[in-house]
Amino acid sequence: MELICWGHTTQNENWQVKADHAPGYIRVYQLDSGTVYYEDSIQAVTLQKDLIYLLPSHNTFRLTKEPGSVFRCLWLHVNLYLLLLQTIHSIDPHHLTGADELFSYMKSVIAGEANPEYIISRCLEIFFYQCQQKGFLNPPRLLSGKIAGLLEQEPGMHLSVAKLAEAEGYTAEHYIRLLKKECGMTPYQLIINFRMAKACSFLCEGFSITQAAELTGYHDIKTFERAFKKCYSRTASEYQKNYKSFFNLLSSE
Repeated sequence: MELICWGHTTQNENWQVKADHAPGYIRVYQLDSGTVYYEDSIQAVTLQKDLIYLLPSHNTFRLTKEPGSVFRCLWLHVNLYLLLLQTIHSIDPHHLTGADELFSYMKSVIAGEANPEYIISRCLEIFFYQCQQKGFLNPPRLLSGKIAGLLEQEPGMHLSVAKLAEAEGYTAEHYIRLLKKECGMTPYQLIINFRMAKACSFLCEGFSITQAAELTGYHDIKTFERAFKKCYSRTASEYQKNYKSFFNLLSSE
């Protein structure tokens, strides 16, 4: 999981979100106040206070606020491997153990910490784990089972389209069409995204950038850094430096 950005803010009168292209990451919202309308190609929803909303990573959508209403919310942008949403999901925090406390804690951390990224990330990991355990969120059919196993076991291998397709009993051509239709990405993009997610894990575990690159199949650091920055809009060294500073801050408390 990669936390991209976050905030707990009151939005201005002209606030709106127009995702004319699928963003590739999930927006997480929890409203404190205000009236906000969501619309995509599948459904239209009025967001309710205190529910937790996950907005599509792989569909276009629009958010608008009611004129004159004071809209304040916790908002988080998250890149989650194997969770590709095509419409809005609403989750009642009362159906998850401690979810209300987690989100309240994130709000207090944002208000009081200079660098809250590490703590927010760990809270979100607990939240998403519980969502999946309860069956509220499930990965697309083509990204579960054997495919997930292959990617998890062999992140450093240059897995071929043929091998991925064979694992699910498809020809390579048919698998490419199915994956593009269901998940909005090619097998190559799927493999790169997973390798980058694994690289983040290795960097957080204390591996050097060279080791993380080699473990995910890159033997040229420049190529690895370019791929990492393209995926996360920052270099692997910046990611690791920020993670270490957040971890040290938490450990000192």
